[in-house]
Amino acid sequence: MLFRSALKNGVQSINSAVAAKTDQSGNVFILGNTHLADSTRKILLIKLDTAGIERWRRVYEAPGRYDAVAVAMSIDLAGNLFLTGTIKNVSGNTDIVTLEYSTDGILIWEKIYGGKHNLFDAPSAIATDKKGNVLVCGYETAGEANPDLLLIRFTPAGEISFVRNYATPQMDVAVGVLADDSCNAYVCGNTNVNSRSADITVLKFDSAGTLVWKYIYDGEQHVVDVATDFTFGDSTNIYITGTANHSNDKSDIPLIKISRNGRQISEYLISSGIADGVGARISFSGKNIFLQTSFTDYLQQTVTSEIFQGDVMCNRKNTFRPAGDVTYLTAASWNDNEQLLLGSVIIQIGRAHV
Repeated sequence: MLFRSALKNGVQSINSAVAAKTDQSGNVFILGNTHLADSTRKILLIKLDTAGIERWRRVYEAPGRYDAVAVAMSIDLAGNLFLTGTIKNVSGNTDIVTLEYSTDGILIWEKIYGGKHNLFDAPSAIATDKKGNVLVCGYETAGEANPDLLLIRFTPAGEISFVRNYATPQMDVAVGVLADDSCNAYVCGNTNVNSRSADITVLKFDSAGTLVWKYIYDGEQHVVDVATDFTFGDSTNIYITGTANHSNDKSDIPLIKISRNGRQISEYLISSGIADGVGARISFSGKNIFLQTSFTDYLQQTVTSEIFQGDVMCNRKNTFRPAGDVTYLTAASWNDNEQLLLGSVIIQIGRAHV
């Protein structure tokens, strides 16, 4: 263990972390939320050096607003930090707040997006492209209808360069955004077809914000199929995971590979008897796909967490099961033939853990 830090923003504060990133020098940035009991929430950002020593912390709350809540964070090659979250307006609805901080903790710009109708709007993910543009995805509510999928691109100076929606008569929500070397944006989300059916949706926008293609995944039972995460594989492919209903209302975990032209190449379904499965935290390393899987058996009232390792065609190579109190969150290749497993340990008084 290199270091271990317990971070609080005051003795009586209530704190929670939502994201962690490292820069090229090994510094660690923790994004979270902080508040006192019965008070409004604030965004908390902390920098730790390679020894785990706190270098600075920043607390964000906008004047005239309340309940600032962090959702996601990204970091560029220069070590600048980009945060997004929600903040309540005077009507009690949520707007999207996006911030840039320097590696020294200086607030460079902030932007609040209130949506077209000043109703409930929220982000889900943030990314930067090679030219320094900032991409935020999520949803915005249009009138009294269901939410529309939302993509906002900010210039490096924090000005909005375009806003794009994907809207059907039902609910459309983004869960992730990626940018390629040509500054194209890829958004993964979900579309509710009706009250008992949903499809996974991936959209590609070019650098001008023009929709290039859309990919729709409708599982073999044509019921509830939901994306939770997606990632780039090699230079030509995208991998998607989530949950998909396939029989008797049982949910399996889809691992889907599509090209960057929006064509499906392969699919693998991860199942576990009668338990309902959900995939998350998907990553590509070497020639391996890793994703966290969770299966809930409602009859036995048990939850099983595993790391699934697949090949480039999504076929199973290995499964890593928890040992003792460890819950695996993600994995990566190391030294070609070995894997690094990252997770969390539940610590109980009177028991020692290595």
